[in-house]
Amino acid sequence: MADISFVCPQCNQELEAPTELAGDIVECPSCETQLEVPGAEVSQPAEPPSEAPNPSSYPATPSVENACSNCKKTMEVGAVLCLKCGYHAKLGKTIDTSFE
Repeated sequence: MADISFVCPQCNQELEAPTELAGDIVECPSCETQLEVPGAEVSQPAEPPSEAPNPSSYPATPSVENACSNCKKTMEVGAVLCLKCGYHAKLGKTIDTSFE
C-alpha cells in the first residue's frame, strides 16, 4: 500500500507512514515530537507563507464611482452611459435612451 508523506511541524523533517497509520499519533524520529499522521488524502501540508502580506504593496483599489461629465450624476467606474441623462462618454454626446 502507498505511504503518506508529511512534514513534522516542529523540525520540518520529511516523514512517511503507511496509510494504515492515518489518524494515529506517532513520534518524529528526528525531534521526538508527538504528531498525528494525516489522512491519506493529505499528502503534504501547504507551505506557510514566508511573511505576512503587506497591504501597502497591493495596487490601489479604484473608486467604486465616478461622475458623468454632462450632468455630474454618480456612475460606476467603467460605465460609459449615464443612466440619468443618456450621455455616452466614449461617443462624447447624449443619446436617446427612451424606448417606446
